[in-house]
Order: sequence, then structure tokens, then C-alpha cells
Amino acid sequence: MKPHRIPALAAAAVMVLTMAACSAPRQHFPLTRFVPTSREMAPLGELHLSGTQLRLGALDGEMKLEYVGLMPDSGGTDMAGGSVYRVKNADSFFKQNEGRNAWCHEAPRWVVVNSETGAPAWSNEIFVGLLTVSEWSKFTPQESGFCGGGNYVRTP
Repeated sequence: MKPHRIPALAAAAVMVLTMAACSAPRQHFPLTRFVPTSREMAPLGELHLSGTQLRLGALDGEMKLEYVGLMPDSGGTDMAGGSVYRVKNADSFFKQNEGRNAWCHEAPRWVVVNSETGAPAWSNEIFVGLLTVSEWSKFTPQESGFCGGGNYVRTP
């Protein structure tokens, strides 16, 4: 009696498909428009946000983002549990906008996006915080390194 090759081929095919799915880039939420509802962020204008970019209406260019994790509880009330993104072009974006009203005094290295109403990608109201610290996971509100943040509401 010959061994059956079909189960072995099927197992190999499933393994190849699984590896391909795991190595594919993550799906990112689409570019969404928000307006500031807090006084602190109003001078920077509208926010355009996706899983890979952030644009502020009063600034030139865009921040290129990369998801890195969730802010621990030590991040404070507004940011605990929020999605944290590394700003991949932090230095060049900062230089391009240095000296603008209400803009950070040093390059923001991290963006924290949080919402009390569910996942920030699908929420109508979000909080966005900009951090200049070298290690986002060790940030606490009691230390310096928070250069700006505020509440936003989704617009059509």
C-alpha cells in the first residue's frame, strides 16, 4: 500500500499560506479627518490621521507613523491604553515647522491616540498626544516630555 501524499501536500499548502498571511503588512485604518475641540490644539488646525500618517492643517508636510504598542497605565488618564506610534520622520518634520504657533519646542518622537468610546480608528472622539521622550513606555505625566495634545471629533 502506497502512503497518501494528499494530506502532506495539504498541510504544506496551509503552512505556506499561513506564513504568507503572517508576513503581509498590517491593514491600516483609512485617513480620517478630525477637528480640535480643545483650546490647546486649535491653533494647529484640522487633524488628518491614519495608521501610517498624521497631518495638521496649520503645519507643512506630514508625520510618517509606525505602530509600536499600547501606552501603559502609567501614561495617565488621557493616554493610558492608547495606541502609540513612532514618528519615522520626526527630525525633518520638526525642522520644517519649527517656530510655528503652538508647535512643540523639540521634535515629537511619539504620537499617542486614545478614545474612551472604543478603538481610536473607529471612534468619533479621540485624544491625541505628542511626546518627545526617548522611551514612550516609561512616560508619566509627572515628567517632561509631553509637548502637546488635546481632544478631537471626527468630521464627515
